[in-house]
Amino acid sequence: MNLVFWMAWVFSLLGLLTFLAPLAWAGGEVIVTLGDSLTAGGGQWEGARAGALVRNLGVPADTTADVWIRLDEAVAKNPDYLFLQVGINDLGLGIAVEDIVKNHQRIWAELREKAPQTQVFVCSLSPIRERFFSSQRGSRLQNANIRRVNQELAQAAKAEGLVFIDLFSPLLGPDGQLPGFLTFDGVHLRPRAYEIWVEVIKKYLPSGIARPR
Repeated sequence: MNLVFWMAWVFSLLGLLTFLAPLAWAGGEVIVTLGDSLTAGGGQWEGARAGALVRNLGVPADTTADVWIRLDEAVAKNPDYLFLQVGINDLGLGIAVEDIVKNHQRIWAELREKAPQTQVFVCSLSPIRERFFSSQRGSRLQNANIRRVNQELAQAAKAEGLVFIDLFSPLLGPDGQLPGFLTFDGVHLRPRAYEIWVEVIKKYLPSGIARPR
């Protein structure tokens, strides 16, 4: 990973302190967020918040295959709710959309077997700002490809009775790109983007689990 990537990730974590501190999770539930650096960027979701335990299991550079390999870590937390968001690194590596979806389905199947009490939310990939990647010939990091992954994931999740959460549309600018003020490097998110992320996922939790202090 290059220096820009790590600096973006560190500053993203630090910036979240300004708005995640007032976020209260009530009810005693265990909530796990699972994914790659985009999930890891919400680092301050981690910890006890008003009676609930929130575990951020995002790992920078993880692919869907990596998440599947370490899935027991998530299961061991015995979560009531699990938010899964992963796949952008797969696209960057040239992994086919069909294989990204198959890996998701493998993750869902194992969660269904090992953590049947867990409500799993499948989160879409977020948009990117393509001009950061315009010099990379043959790059699959394009919003058209991200849309295709999201469409296939939404259909597969619906077929398996899982809730699909669209994070793509709320983070999309009027030019059809991730706005520059929401990203460091075209992919990784600034604190304002995580504010939007939080507002979206709160809608999928039972009333009272997430509310302001």
